[in-house]
Amino acid sequence: MQYPSGNLDVQVQDLGGVQLLQQSARLVRPHANFTDEDYKEMGRISRLVQGMPLGLVLAAGWYEVLSFREIADEIEKSLDFLEGSTYDVPVRQRSVRAAFEYSWRRLSKSDQVSFMKLSIFRGGFSRQAAHRVTGTELRALRRLIDKSFIILRRDGRYEIHELLRKYGVEHLAESGESASIQDAHSEYYLGVLTQWEADIKGRRQIDTLKAIENDLENIRSAWYRAVEKMNESVINRSVEALHLFFSFRNWYREGAKLLQIAMEKLEPAGEGYPSPAYRRVLSRLAWHQSLGTTNNIDLDSKLKFCLQLAEREQHQEETAFILLQLGCHNIFINRDPANALEYLNKSLKLFQILDDKFYIAMVLHWLGYCHGFVSGARLMISYTQQSLDLAKETGNGVLIPDNMRNLAMGELCTGNYAAAERCCKEALAIDSRIGVRMGTAESKTLLSLIHFFRGDLDASCELAEEAIEMSRAVGYQSPMANALAALSLSAAVKGDLRKSERLAKESLAGNPTNFGIILGNWSLAVTYASMRMSELAWQSLQRAMEHAGSLLSDTVVAWMLPVAALLLAQSTFPGIAVEIVSTIENHPLSPTWIEQWDDYKATIDSLRNERCGVAFNAAWERGKTIEIRDILEFLQTAEQVA
Repeated sequence: MQYPSGNLDVQVQDLGGVQLLQQSARLVRPHANFTDEDYKEMGRISRLVQGMPLGLVLAAGWYEVLSFREIADEIEKSLDFLEGSTYDVPVRQRSVRAAFEYSWRRLSKSDQVSFMKLSIFRGGFSRQAAHRVTGTELRALRRLIDKSFIILRRDGRYEIHELLRKYGVEHLAESGESASIQDAHSEYYLGVLTQWEADIKGRRQIDTLKAIENDLENIRSAWYRAVEKMNESVINRSVEALHLFFSFRNWYREGAKLLQIAMEKLEPAGEGYPSPAYRRVLSRLAWHQSLGTTNNIDLDSKLKFCLQLAEREQHQEETAFILLQLGCHNIFINRDPANALEYLNKSLKLFQILDDKFYIAMVLHWLGYCHGFVSGARLMISYTQQSLDLAKETGNGVLIPDNMRNLAMGELCTGNYAAAERCCKEALAIDSRIGVRMGTAESKTLLSLIHFFRGDLDASCELAEEAIEMSRAVGYQSPMANALAALSLSAAVKGDLRKSERLAKESLAGNPTNFGIILGNWSLAVTYASMRMSELAWQSLQRAMEHAGSLLSDTVVAWMLPVAALLLAQSTFPGIAVEIVSTIENHPLSPTWIEQWDDYKATIDSLRNERCGVAFNAAWERGKTIEIRDILEFLQTAEQVA
């Protein structure tokens, strides 16, 4: 029967396994009202028994005394939990174990041995893996299919029902062969993973990522075994491919979890010398820590120590990689893109010496990102274009949409919204096709901002909400924070000020990028200006402009000048307010979103018609000659407007 195979937050009520569980549960509690949490746990139970009708019926029998969550927990602990108390059915139908044992006794001794060894596989396996790990031949596989112990899927892979697999694992443990089979399983899958490294970096990248995902449960189990046995040579060879898979899938938290377990196991005692495997694991953990949500471990000093060792040993490849990670650590953890540039430039030189085009493209991408905040959009676009060209040349399909978003950001910051939109839509199409959800969320956030700047607030809100929902479902903190800020801006301009304030604060309390910090503070400034809370508005605007100034983009500064004009108009500086309004409206990059901001329009009309009189025209003419950078400098040094 149908059961949820992945995210339990999806609607599960229509799945056959959940419906059977629900119907069976009503037999023991006819008047039960099921909550959303109940349905989520029903989905979990259905997945644990993989839709097996007998398992679902036996699980439902416990609903008289246990919650669905407690039932699921017990199933995870023991197969014996799935046992009924009805005696008017055959013995083999009273429990899952009884059903399995009846079928087990009907197998030949050799097929019993084959099956218990095959139970080492998780999430399916290939014919080659079955032979290499367990020695099982094709004829034995066919007999086990005929006896319903394994399933041959349409894609040619074999699969064992999870409950039946657990039953096989028990027999494997009793046989005394469990350790040797686990070792063979670990060495096989981590060996295959190592062989896939070149394909991950080349033109077979997308297909290889899918192949790894098909065997991810086996690879995860193999990694844990290698760590447990401290098989450093295997870990050292396979860690790069493991890191790249989780990085390209944007599964940073799980990647960090697997790498952290290995780092802790391999960490030298006291003043001991760190092994090559430890150093490779540590440097890759830093990447997942930087982009994930596990920023609770200080790796900066450890990275620098490993860098010293790699340089002392003249290990150029590892030196270049650690320099790259130190650069990214400064971008995302230390929020210091200027310092990141120093590490990234050194990394680039070494990878160029090694002629490693895969990592040259990667470093160029992050150099472009950093230059956006340090040197301006021109260098950002230049470095990003170099990275994009190299990614296309080498077949790095995952890096292509990342670069398209970098280009979109560069175009956005120069006011070229049409070009930014084209880049975003191209990135969105690629990410949607290859299943990169974080990239999809980031593209939708950028498209939301483009619609905002054009004054289409409804479209902007819709895209931002989609990005938030997608980011929240998979735990992507930074994209969600940026999307919250984008949604907050539209809410503020629409006049929904309490919502805007809440969203902006939630964004800034998350883990926004540098650009997200600009958006969040800018939104708070719009909100507080409309609330006539001038001091708070001015503080938020100053913070936004401080970060915007680092972008060296008149466009980004121009986005926020209407807030400054409104605040000055509300104070005792109406003449300066008129000058700024004139600068804004006579500039080629004049923001169109202000046409939707009623508070701004009303205030400017008041200046024109009532407060400034004949002085309005003179101030307006002065504003035409003022540079945006001069206004930024004035606003950054002026006293607070209260």
